Amino acid sequence: MSTVKKRTHNFNNKTQKQFEDYINENIKNGKFDLDGISNNPNITRDIIKDNLDKPWEWIYLSSHPNITWDIIKDNLDKPWEWIYLSSHPNITRDIIKDNLDKPWAWHIVSRNRNLTWDIIKNNLDKPWEWIYLSEHRNITWDIIKENLDKPWDWKNISYNSNITWDIIKDNPDKPWDWKNISYNPNITWDIIKENPDKPWDWKCLSSNPNITCKIIKDNPDKPWDWREISYNPNITREIIKNNPDKPWDWFGISQNPNFTYEIIKDNPDKPWEWADMCEENNIKLKVISQNPFYIQHRNLHYKPELITYENENEDEDVIVLFTTEMLIKKYKELLFEKERKEYMARYKIQLWMEHILLSPKYKIGRKHIEKKMNTLF
Repeated sequence: MSTVKKRTHNFNNKTQKQFEDYINENIKNGKFDLDGISNNPNITRDIIKDNLDKPWEWIYLSSHPNITWDIIKDNLDKPWEWIYLSSHPNITRDIIKDNLDKPWAWHIVSRNRNLTWDIIKNNLDKPWEWIYLSEHRNITWDIIKENLDKPWDWKNISYNSNITWDIIKDNPDKPWDWKNISYNPNITWDIIKENPDKPWDWKCLSSNPNITCKIIKDNPDKPWDWREISYNPNITREIIKNNPDKPWDWFGISQNPNFTYEIIKDNPDKPWEWADMCEENNIKLKVISQNPFYIQHRNLHYKPELITYENENEDEDVIVLFTTEMLIKKYKELLFEKERKEYMARYKIQLWMEHILLSPKYKIGRKHIEKKMNTLF
């Protein structure tokens, strides 16, 4: 490992340890609302392991991204929510295969991204949820074709990302669902244009990620569903601005990452969903604090005494509006930034001292060099 990489590695480890010590201390002192942080991605595996005796919200902890099978199997007496464990991305096919006696929620296991056809076909006695299996990313057309006797759900097969237009076209006898085909990520505007006789569902097409702003603008005669367009990731403020009469869904728009603080600030009269904007769009909470709807309606978990802000023009009223999850995230950001600045300051002093000690231009440097020479010779 190079010197730079080693220094970076050591810095990250040291600062991460400081962060974990801070979290552990506040958990042990009861200053954190564990309901509010049980699904916080900044809570590491070690923090969880060191505090398994605490009153976590086990529903959230069971779906936490840092929960591993080792933690679960070593603590089977804990009130794990097997419904959430069953769909956890850290639960691999081998874990399921090697632990068939565990109380898996098989209808949820059916959605687990690590599930394979081999596990399914070798355990057909399990109560699989074929609706979910039908849209599973590991279920291909070949598997379906070779197992037509299984209770597949053709609505969900129609949405399966492994189902291409060629497959649909070459199998007209199958009971395809055109609503879900319309939302299938493999359906492009060219396919739609070339097949106008098909029973496309324009509501689903309106939220299809392949439908861009340009397509919508260039085809105003089409029966677009503006409520669904609100959820389309390609939507921009220009489309909304130019169509104020449309029935926009502001809940969907508020989750759109294309909407920045400036756009929201310029449109304070709109019924924004403030909580989602804060979480999805990184909107400053100072702005949210000025909106009484947010203050009155958002159910927050917070302990305002946990953190203070230096170098940021935030006041205590704003801090109160932070959820515990946001506080932890912000604390981690500030801690790493503070430690980085201090580290760089120390490093610059170190380089400066080395330069002086090794330079004959300075008295202290000449003395240091002379001392080294005397030691060597």
